[in-house]
Amino acid sequence: MVPVSTKGQVVIPAPMRKRLKIGRAVVIKEQGNQLLVEASSTLEESFGIGGKEMIVVAREISRARRIEVESERS
Repeated sequence: MVPVSTKGQVVIPAPMRKRLKIGRAVVIKEQGNQLLVEASSTLEESFGIGGKEMIVVAREISRARRIEVESERS
């Protein structure tokens, strides 16, 4: 059992993070009355072959979207 902060944050124990190779992000899914926490994959793992080129494209799309959102706020 781990405590839940007033902000809803929990700490995944370091041995578990190392064993499951959890980096800076996880995927949280709701299944009935349970929360499932899964290690997220890196961009490289997600894109596979041709990953480096796809990462460049994904980052450019993300950058363009951030610019678009900022211009909508103005």
